Amino acid sequence: MYLKLLGVSIVLAGTMGIATAAPKLPADVQAWLSRFEQCEHWAGEEPYDDARGKEIDAAFEKLNCKNISADAEKLEQRYKNNAAVIKAMKDASE
Repeated sequence: MYLKLLGVSIVLAGTMGIATAAPKLPADVQAWLSRFEQCEHWAGEEPYDDARGKEIDAAFEKLNCKNISADAEKLEQRYKNNAAVIKAMKDASE
C-alpha cells in the first residue's frame, strides 16, 4: 500500500504496517508501473465466454499491453543511472 504524505511516498509493508520511505519515481515510470500491473491482471483473467474475451481484448488494447516490454526497455535506457527506477521496474516484473 502506498501513501503520499508531504511529497514523500510511503510504502506500508506486510500486515505489521512497517512504513519505509520510498523515493519518488518519475511520472512516466509510475504510469508504466500502473500499466504493467493492469496488464498482468488482465493477462490472468479467464475468457469464459465471448463477452469476457472481448472485454479482456479491449483492456489489452486500451492499455497497449503488447508494447509493455518495449516501453520498459525505453524507460530503463532513459533512467539507466537511476537505481530507484531500475529497482522498481525490476521488482514489478518479478
